[in-house]
Amino acid sequence: MQFEKVHQVVNYNWALVYAAIYVFAIWDAYRVSVETNKLSFLESKQNIRNLKSAMVNAFEINFLDKRNPWVAAVLSASFIGLGHLYCHRLITGFTLIGWNLAIIYFTHLPELIICTFTGQFQLIPSRVDYQWLMFYPSLYTFNIYDSYAATVSNNRMFEEEQIYYLNGKYGVNKLKVHQPD
Repeated sequence: MQFEKVHQVVNYNWALVYAAIYVFAIWDAYRVSVETNKLSFLESKQNIRNLKSAMVNAFEINFLDKRNPWVAAVLSASFIGLGHLYCHRLITGFTLIGWNLAIIYFTHLPELIICTFTGQFQLIPSRVDYQWLMFYPSLYTFNIYDSYAATVSNNRMFEEEQIYYLNGKYGVNKLKVHQPD
């Protein structure tokens, strides 16, 4: 292992900030998911539902429709943020695209790619800012997972809204409708 290179790259003045943001993000994601699950459970038990098939607000146009989660994951893997745009999560998608572009700019990734393709490997350590490059794996994997999970969640909500709408419009009949888990 080359731990001395890690000490050269890591800025210890920012280490506590990195750790604090990381711990807060984990805690906040857990907290929000628990609250959302509680609200979703309560909503599913009501006779009068508040699900809307379409909504327009100042930030985006949201409508429920089925999307393929694997397409969202592949789009996210090809360029960070595209999978979120595919499933209509515009704020998250544009935020991830912004972070992706910032990391590409600050790491000097285009120079890294040019040096790699031209065979000038000796120039790479002097041109690449490894401190910014350390953000990329977590951003990349979060992006793929979140776009897939958001698409699956939207698909479940779409199915639930359709079942509620059809039961309300046409009543309950002998036709068996698949209930989402």
